[in-house]
This record gives sequence, C-alpha cells and structure tokens, in this order.
Amino acid sequence: MAESGRNLVRTTCPECGARLKAPASKIGQRLPCPKCGHELTVVGPAPADDEYALSETTYAVRELPPEEYSPPVIPAAAGRGRRSFDDDSEGAAGLEDEQRGSVLTERPKLPPHPMLNSVLTFFLDPPAVICWLSFTAVAFVVLVARNMAEGAASAGQFGPVASFLMGVIAVVIGVIGLIAITGYLLAILQDSAAGNRVIIDWPTPVFLDWVGGVLYVLVSVFLPLAVAYAVAWPLGGVVANAWLVPVSVWLLFPVFLLSTLETQSPLVPISPMVLESLWVCGRTWIVFLLETCLLGVGLSLLAVGIEHLRLGTSGEVLLAGVGVAVAMLYFRLLGRLTWVCDERFRQKRAEEEDDEEPTEKTEEPEIRPTPVDDF
Repeated sequence: MAESGRNLVRTTCPECGARLKAPASKIGQRLPCPKCGHELTVVGPAPADDEYALSETTYAVRELPPEEYSPPVIPAAAGRGRRSFDDDSEGAAGLEDEQRGSVLTERPKLPPHPMLNSVLTFFLDPPAVICWLSFTAVAFVVLVARNMAEGAASAGQFGPVASFLMGVIAVVIGVIGLIAITGYLLAILQDSAAGNRVIIDWPTPVFLDWVGGVLYVLVSVFLPLAVAYAVAWPLGGVVANAWLVPVSVWLLFPVFLLSTLETQSPLVPISPMVLESLWVCGRTWIVFLLETCLLGVGLSLLAVGIEHLRLGTSGEVLLAGVGVAVAMLYFRLLGRLTWVCDERFRQKRAEEEDDEEPTEKTEEPEIRPTPVDDF
C-alpha cells in the first residue's frame, strides 16, 4: 500500500520486493526499479478505504539501509550503500535532508560519449580536492621515509638501526594509506557507476564499514600478477619478461575487480555478467583500455623524467600528486565503464521483454529505453 509524506509516494516493487519511493512530482511517469530494472508507473497514494488500489504498475525510488542495496553490475563492496543523484535531478536539491540514509533517485541519463564527457568534473568538487591533497601528502611522506631509510643505511654506527626504523615507518604509513585510499577509490567507482557527476557517498568515518573493500582490490591485483608469472615462467621467467606484469594488470585488473564486486565476494573473481559485457560493450571496453593505457604511459614517463633530472623532493611531491590523481581518474573511468555496461544490459533486457510481450494491444503506451552511447 502506498504512503505519501514530505511530497513522496512510497510502495513496493512487485518484481523484486524492493521498498521504493518517488517524489510526488513524478506521478504518472514510468521509471525503472533501481534493483531489478522493472518498468513501473508512479501513481498517487491509494484511498484509505481501498487497500488494493496499487496495481502492479506502482513505482518509485528505493530507500534502504546501506548493507542491503546491490545494483545490477557494480554492487556495493564491504557493505557500503550507494546514492544516485544527478546534478540536475530533483533528488540533488534535497540532498542535505537525505544524506543520513542511502536514497536512490531515478537513474541519470548517459551523456553523449560518457567515457569522455564530464569525466573530470568530480575533481572540481571540494571533497575530491581534499581527498587528492590528503593522499598526496600520505604518498609524499612514504616516499620521504623510504629515501631516509636508504640514506641512513650507510650513516655511521647507528645507520642500520635508523634505516630499519624509517623503513618500518614507511611501511606502516603506506599500509594505512593504502587501506584508506582504497575505500575512497571504490567510492569514486561506485558513484561514477551510479551516474553521479560528483562523488556523493564518500566513506564514513567508521573505519570497519569500508575496510573490507581492500580485499577486493588486493585480490584483483594479485590474480593478474599470478597470470603474468604463469605465462612468463615457460618463457624464461618474470625477470626476462618483465613487460608481462604491467600488461597483465592493465588488461585483467578491471575484469577481476568488477567481477568480485558484482559477485559480492573477493573469492569469486570471474562473473558471467562482466565477461558478457566484454562482448556487449566491446567498444566501451576498448576506449577504457586506451584511456588507461595513456594514463599509465604518461605516469611512467613522468617518473623516468623526474629520476633523470634528479629533481629530489620537489620531484617526489609532483610524482605523488600526479600518481594519486591518476588513480582517482582510473577508478572514475572504471565507474563510467560500469555505468555504460549497466545501461546496455538494461536496454537489452527491455528489448527482450518487448519481444516476449503478447501481440494484444493495450491502452498503455509502449515505452522503449533511450539508446546507449557506447563511449
């Protein structure tokens, strides 16, 4: 039965049972369920004496605890929820009132060339800038501690002890920073997959709520390294074929990461849906790989240039800042790739449902999804 409050209409999706809500201004419009994609019509609240006024075509937007939501392609890792607000949507205007919960509005529409347009806009948001500055500082401290450890190794009687201590400090800060930045990078991925122009659902201060996401990233890095080793071993070893390591990570890391997130388990690194997306959204995958290849080559050339010019501390600051920005942009592009794949699967599912519909005409107008721009 529907409820209305604060200009909202509430109901339950008849397809998947999700608790939903929508602004009253959306009454009469058709919107997809954010969980199963079932097309539903937003209707007004039922009369008090008519318990069955809501038919199958009742919709709206889902409101649920963070640990419950799982979107079709990129589920929330480590129990984090996901909000989907476009800058131009009505949901964005009421964001302050809804930030305490995990609320989904209707899905934003893909812009033309989503792998290029508005990709960098999230860097203009103050929280993203603070994130970049914070992790740049962490990366710089790790680099300085490492250099001090190397320099102290030959500095007198207590040099080895000082080198060991600085090495421990570098490792501890690096591990903590890696865990923290992983949570923020997954937030960028998930909000980008939701179609957000800026990142809304940053990690909460509760460390244990999102630290589990590290497992997804670590598994997705380890498996490409294992593949590179397996391929290089009969060819003379990894040392003789070092190029296999970056190539393997470049090609396989996004597949493994999206698969573990889609299956909601770091122990299941292969997802049939993600593998199918390689065919269904092949052009988008190619664009993503080309863009990330350019990012990797650019970062490598910068590191070589800094080392060649011996820029010292200033060079390390520059490398740390650019490295963090590249990591954030990589996960932004991966989120955009997921968004395109998600929309393509929704469109494909809608077309299949249209083919299965009976030939009898109904009074309800036929609604087809907007064509998806692959890149």
